[in-house]
Amino acid sequence: GTLEPQDHAKVMVNAQGKLASLNVDLGSRVTKGQVLGSLDVALKQLELTAAELQLGKLKKDNDRYKDLFEGKAATEANYDDAHFNYESQRVKVDQIRQQIRDAQVIAPVSGVVVAKNVEVGEYVTANTAVVEVVGLSQLKAKVSVSERDAYRLREGLPVRISTDVFP
Repeated sequence: GTLEPQDHAKVMVNAQGKLASLNVDLGSRVTKGQVLGSLDVALKQLELTAAELQLGKLKKDNDRYKDLFEGKAATEANYDDAHFNYESQRVKVDQIRQQIRDAQVIAPVSGVVVAKNVEVGEYVTANTAVVEVVGLSQLKAKVSVSERDAYRLREGLPVRISTDVFP
């Protein structure tokens, strides 16, 4: 038979761009949730800063129009427009933050890096397999059974498996 890892994952990136960092090599041990690298997000950071500044301004406008509307000094349409602009910008800020999170390469399983498919500086597209991680803490055994013995096996019966490496 053969032994296969229980966990085997191709670690993908959810965005596109230039790979700015990759902090693992072949044979590196990684843990689930560990950030292994990231895309270049300098422009996204600047975009986020600008969007947050705009959000602050629109929040003040929203609050001002709300007070004016409650005091009957502004129309409901003016308040609705200000509120819509504020909420739209808040969503835009959240989208940019998500894009920055998506630019991180995160290990979905714990294990050992067995393949490194790209190098720092390369351009990658969304769903590019950056590295492959294999978890060796649990292995699956695929065992072939001869026809002569197959009829005696039933689900739930105990079996004994040994290997040359782990007798």
